Amino acid sequence: MKSLSNLFFAPQKSLRTMLSLWFLIFSLVPLTFITGYSLVQFQKVFSDEMLKRLNDNFIVINKSIDELKNYLKTSGDVHASDDALIFNIATKNLSNLKKISSDWIGAGYIDQIGLFDKEGQQIVSFKKDEDGFIVNDTQKEEGDFVLNGELIQALKSQRRLVLSDINEKTGFDLISYSIVIGKKNVITGYIQEIVRIDQNFIENLKKRFNLDVLILDKDYKPVASTVPLFMQTNSKQFSKGEGTNVKYLTIEEGKESYSLLVKPFERENSNIKIGLAASKTEINATTKKINKTVFTVVGIVILFLLVVLWFVSRAMFKPLTQLMTAVQKLESGDLDTYIATDSKTEIGELTKSFNNMSRKVTRVQADLTSKVNELERANKDLQEAQAQLVHSAKMGSLGQVVAGVAHELNNPIGFIHSNMDVLQDYIEKLLRIVEVAEKKPEELKDIKKELDYEYMSKDLPRLISSCEDGARRVRDIVLNLRNFSRSDELKRKEYNLEEGLESTLQILKSELKDRIRLHKDYGKIPVINCYAGQINQVFMNILTNAIQAIDGKGDIWIKTEQKGLEIWVSIKDSGKGIPKDIQEKIFDPFFTTKPVGQGTGLGLSISYGIIQKHGGEIVVISEPNKGTTFTIILPLITPQGNPKDS
Repeated sequence: MKSLSNLFFAPQKSLRTMLSLWFLIFSLVPLTFITGYSLVQFQKVFSDEMLKRLNDNFIVINKSIDELKNYLKTSGDVHASDDALIFNIATKNLSNLKKISSDWIGAGYIDQIGLFDKEGQQIVSFKKDEDGFIVNDTQKEEGDFVLNGELIQALKSQRRLVLSDINEKTGFDLISYSIVIGKKNVITGYIQEIVRIDQNFIENLKKRFNLDVLILDKDYKPVASTVPLFMQTNSKQFSKGEGTNVKYLTIEEGKESYSLLVKPFERENSNIKIGLAASKTEINATTKKINKTVFTVVGIVILFLLVVLWFVSRAMFKPLTQLMTAVQKLESGDLDTYIATDSKTEIGELTKSFNNMSRKVTRVQADLTSKVNELERANKDLQEAQAQLVHSAKMGSLGQVVAGVAHELNNPIGFIHSNMDVLQDYIEKLLRIVEVAEKKPEELKDIKKELDYEYMSKDLPRLISSCEDGARRVRDIVLNLRNFSRSDELKRKEYNLEEGLESTLQILKSELKDRIRLHKDYGKIPVINCYAGQINQVFMNILTNAIQAIDGKGDIWIKTEQKGLEIWVSIKDSGKGIPKDIQEKIFDPFFTTKPVGQGTGLGLSISYGIIQKHGGEIVVISEPNKGTTFTIILPLITPQGNPKDS
């Protein structure tokens, strides 16, 4: 008792107290919940099982009644084709018809047979009485009994009908009508055969299924039942319950209690309802026994848990306390901590493992320090090498740009340079004419003719205009180069992608020359927020690859369009394409299909990284000898923050 007292009322928050408390919480609380939940589920299972049992047996009963209906159909087929019946109905031989009817009733399940002539007038009728004897039920003596005209019309079209109708005295009847066809396919008469679903029938059902049966009319008034209580129950009580046609309810009277399932017979709006009932008395008794058993088991389990907790607390926490103290020493830096133990349990093995760990930690710590230093040096070397490779890729791309720009600048600058010699000559001639005009005006006319002043005055404006055109061309090239690089922009800004494409194409103009035709399809796209220089670098890398993929003459198609909240830029070439086996590798760093020394394999990798950092993606579609399409997808709403420099 003292140990249990210390267990629950320890003066300080110890591991023993906490573990014991949580052990009890996580054992007793779930146990209590499971117990309560189980009892509720038992009740629900019993109720569900009862409903399932009633439903299943209702199906079986319906099948049994369907078998009777099929029996009636078969019986009607056999009797309607009986030659003796056909002849005697045609001749209205009453004695023979009575004998035939009596024989048929005695030989099967049929409770009543009626025979009618071709006009539907009853000829003879026999039935079984309450004692099972066959008696005459012909109503001709009391008044004519004639088949309904609509029924006769239906029989003429269908040859046979099986109907069901409530019988307020016995239950309900299954009624079969068959048409009798004589020679030359002429109607000779009609047969009515009845099977009664009465008290005897439902009593047999009760014996078979151990369930009580109830028959109700369309107003839920009891007609027949195996339980006297139901015949005395108000019909309104049977009409309660869930659903319009199907009712599942409880009928109680004193100590008697029943679960009752009421369903319509045959069809939804049938005027016949069948109920199946099961007594709840036995179920309630069984439930009480289960509840008592569950509470007994729970009490035993709780007592067992308390005993187990006491033993576990006593056996476990002493070595755990020792281990905790040793761990604290190890944490404080005492790496030579050792615990003496002779326990053969898992805690003893844990203690031995701790002792081994303590000895190994000292050795590992020294090795780890050495390894960390080596890794730091290797990481630094790797970063430097990577930076050099990325710089090399950038410089390679820059070399292509510079080569193209130099070629473009060469033409206008060379043109301006050649014009400068002519301008210099014209200036010298003009200065000479001015000098003659000042000193010897009388020789002005001769000197002007000598120096061809008239031609020079016409050619000089054209020469100056040509120089101006060359200068403007140089200015445009420099402006395109600036737009491409955007080196002066360190922040994101609104940028028109089509301007970037045009700047890049101007720089690559010398690469395109006359061998590659450009096809531009610029859609109406908005500006996006991006790093323009980095996006232009992507355009440069992809367009350069497209140009290099085309041997001889070819085509490049450029298309821009907006799809939802994304901008799509497609660059398609008519080049040699990319083999299937390497398409997945083209964005890998250092992967290249170019000869050694002609490519670093970083262009597409850098481009892929730039687009990813802008929140987009690059999709590649390519077939050998059919060209390649690179599609750059950029979101209109870009990720926040500055992407790292590539």
